[in-house]
Amino acid sequence: QAGDQHENGAAQPEHAERQNADQRPQRHFVAVYEYKHATQTWREAGRVELDSPDFLSEGGVSQVQIEPSHAWLAVESGAGAHGGCYDVLSFDGKTLESQVSHCASSPGAGHLEDVNGDGRSEVVLNNSDNYVLCYACGVRLMRMRVLHWNGDHLVETNVEHLPVSAPGELRELNDRAVDLFRHELVKDAVAAIQDAAVRDPSDQTVAWNRAIIRLTAQARAQHTKESGYPLLAHLFCGDYASALKIVRAYSVPEIFAEDSPLLAGTPAENWRPELVQWITSTTTLAIEERPDLAGAYFLRGWATHLADPTNPTAERDIDRASSLNPTDTLYAESVAYLRRVSGRTAPDHPGGAPNCGPHVMLGYYQNPEATAAVIRNGSSVRRTTSTRAVPRPSTRATRRS
Repeated sequence: QAGDQHENGAAQPEHAERQNADQRPQRHFVAVYEYKHATQTWREAGRVELDSPDFLSEGGVSQVQIEPSHAWLAVESGAGAHGGCYDVLSFDGKTLESQVSHCASSPGAGHLEDVNGDGRSEVVLNNSDNYVLCYACGVRLMRMRVLHWNGDHLVETNVEHLPVSAPGELRELNDRAVDLFRHELVKDAVAAIQDAAVRDPSDQTVAWNRAIIRLTAQARAQHTKESGYPLLAHLFCGDYASALKIVRAYSVPEIFAEDSPLLAGTPAENWRPELVQWITSTTTLAIEERPDLAGAYFLRGWATHLADPTNPTAERDIDRASSLNPTDTLYAESVAYLRRVSGRTAPDHPGGAPNCGPHVMLGYYQNPEATAAVIRNGSSVRRTTSTRAVPRPSTRATRRS
């Protein structure tokens, strides 16, 4: 039975209405009763007061199955304007105990799911950050906690490296997946942990790692379909190709404009510092694990430019992206554009043209007269060493072909 108890100790029906506005707050509780045939009466066998919920709806308490030695109850309730709580209680025939008590800033604070495919349900708690930008912005960093029954109580399971005693190849595959996951490269981690699971399907650490990584990846992939700012949602998946696909829809001047269409009219428009912080921290984590990830350098450079268009580290990061992937025209054109509008001199280059091989324009290197004869106002070649500051062009939401 679930109900409300007033501070005077009198038991009230589960959905008893408050009689007046100044009535003292109610405390929600869950109780179990046993029937005494001899006296034909009910006796309370256990009670747990719930500290977190503000309200408990009809049907919020249900019996669930976790393992057979206890009776299990799950309690779904609410807190605050839009928060949710999830409690799990166990009863061994003598004592009713709280095993889990968790609240989140959004509904759906927890649920039961067979995460690792062993036929038993685990407790999955929603530990997501719903305030990446603002709650109403609809941009969330999905995080899950998983608890399983260890024979005595529910314990949290986290992704882990294998011990040094594990087979070398298996340990390398597993630990690579764990490191990718911890650096927010979730999409890559899924592929890596699958390789480890194929290598040894019986290893329990690998199996739990695979379950948790896949659970997180699925939640984040689902959120990309409903996120208020998909670019950031793809970034949280570690899916840099999808994040950059959004950027590539616009011209380079539009991408780096103060009123960039990547911001204007989106939930991020009024949360620029927060957006910059999330992009910077996420890409920096990714670069620590994958220093060859050109897309991470580009997006970090873009975020730096959003925060301060005069900061030269933005250009350096994007130049690094272009060096890692010299065939990507977005990176090369972005570097050239930032140099042109900033007035900074391009670094020394044997060919005289940034991001080109030493054979390109070799005859024009340090030869201003010859250069002036073929380049007028920087328009005759797309990659130019022009260091003249020019006004920032106006931005129209034209699409890149």
